[in-house]
Amino acid sequence: MIASIRSGRYRYPKNIFATRSFSKSSIELKPTTPSNIPGNSSKSVLIQDQVGNEIKPRKYWKHFLKSKRDEAGVASRVSVFFHEVQEALDIFNSTNQLDLAVKDLEIPSDLAELYSQPGLMNSIAHEVEVIYLTSNGDGLCFVPRRSYLNDQAQAGHTVVRVPKAIPGDIIDVKIGRHMAIHSEGELVKVLNSRSRLTRRNDRLIVCSNFDQCSGCQLQMMNNDDQLRFKQSVIQRAFKFYYPSLYEEFKAKRADGFGSVMDSPMQYSYRTKITPHFKPRRDVKPLDTKIGFNDIHDPVGIVDIDHCPIATPLINQEFPKLKSKVLEELDRVQINKMLTKQRIKAKISPTLFLRDSIRLDHKTGDFDQVCITDTGKVVTEKVGDFVFQFEASEFFQNNSYILPQVIDYIKYHIHESNLNFKYIVDTYCGSGFFGISLSKEVPEKDGKIFGIEISKKSIKYAEHNASLNGLKLPEKAEFIAGNSEDLFSNQVFADSQVTGDKSILIMDPSRKGSNESFLKQLLKFKPMMVVYISCNPFTQARDLQMLNLLQQDGSVQYEIQDVVGFDFFPQTKHVESVAILKRII
Repeated sequence: MIASIRSGRYRYPKNIFATRSFSKSSIELKPTTPSNIPGNSSKSVLIQDQVGNEIKPRKYWKHFLKSKRDEAGVASRVSVFFHEVQEALDIFNSTNQLDLAVKDLEIPSDLAELYSQPGLMNSIAHEVEVIYLTSNGDGLCFVPRRSYLNDQAQAGHTVVRVPKAIPGDIIDVKIGRHMAIHSEGELVKVLNSRSRLTRRNDRLIVCSNFDQCSGCQLQMMNNDDQLRFKQSVIQRAFKFYYPSLYEEFKAKRADGFGSVMDSPMQYSYRTKITPHFKPRRDVKPLDTKIGFNDIHDPVGIVDIDHCPIATPLINQEFPKLKSKVLEELDRVQINKMLTKQRIKAKISPTLFLRDSIRLDHKTGDFDQVCITDTGKVVTEKVGDFVFQFEASEFFQNNSYILPQVIDYIKYHIHESNLNFKYIVDTYCGSGFFGISLSKEVPEKDGKIFGIEISKKSIKYAEHNASLNGLKLPEKAEFIAGNSEDLFSNQVFADSQVTGDKSILIMDPSRKGSNESFLKQLLKFKPMMVVYISCNPFTQARDLQMLNLLQQDGSVQYEIQDVVGFDFFPQTKHVESVAILKRII
């Protein structure tokens, strides 16, 4: 496995571009680099660029990784960013007839120390061109160090990552914290916003907080450009982590692959938001900011009263809930002052608002309601099906696009003309995909089988099956457990569900699947695999791993199609769906 270094609660790859070796197998994942760098098994701390040159890790890396979801190794956020820097560097070299390598971008220690804290140094670089848009929705530009250090003796360029900037923009940018090979930047001004050289159109921005709020990245781009960008994210995921498939699809299809299906709603689509706050002693309770993260301040909050991508009902209820929370904070503060005692107030720092429907079980009529208690039950209607789940449990936040995803899967099931009986829904949650596809299985002896680690979700999956007319356990069965343990599960074995009569659906979290699950999948031998992912990079990694694992086996899968779905317009996010058919 890839060695790593640790700093606090974060974990970083010891070799960002390292070949990954999987336990108990000879399988290796080889990223798209000029040379494949073997993993270093020594205990010394070592980070290497794509050609094997050492990049010394520094404490400043911790500012790049901000969540526990990050992992060391193939398709981690750090690994993706390094690949994207390399792509941007190729563009910069080609445009300027240079021959810079990633090694040349390393930040000198004294410069990193100088810019180590937010606000410590705030140099401005003028008239800089943005040439690349990362999968995180940030623009990349290359700034000569002498231009912002006012020192003609300074050599080299700094890669600056600038939120809210897109390729073609000519910008003034404030240079901030320096990391291992890049600097954080803050957009000061776009100098050519009305030029044809940029795809920016600031008249499309509808949110007054867009320049500060971290929630949306792409409001300045029209919808077609957003879809093209998200297609490019899917394509680069496979270029980085499954290059042979990328080249194959690129040769077969004029538009490449990974085209992205549009959302029926560009705004007012998001059925859940979770604004939050951080009480401060130097701020009066009634002046506490409640909203979303500030892109210019790692610990800052942007105060909001309205979110354009949230549903109208949520925006109607949010100001009321916000006022209620602020009044409660003020009341607690007053009580503390009067009693001079430390009072532990049970006020959650995260607000919760979720669209739901309220059913009239006698007439079948329903109306929309907004739930603000995570312990309440949410009801959603998607197509012909009704789903209920506890508000704190996961369910997709754009119900408008879900019927398109189901129709796409149905299309491939029909086109394949498979003689199947079962749908096996791994990572099934509250049963959405399996139940939504239940009409595709034979009425006589067809069955849905699902597994999910959350026992609470399984309870609702069983409830939803019954709610939609599926008899338990004859037509639908759900078990609690790790998806990796599904094929060895005794209940699953007793169900007599066999791979040669099954379609398998996998919808893992952002970190993707793993070698153990994929090995068992190959032994199970389903007729078709539908891989749904909210992270195209880990999806590409997993599909290459599956391809390598099947090389010496008796079963072979061919990827029929990879498409994207724009679940979250105005943001960087894209869902990717891959269809695999067994050919041997």
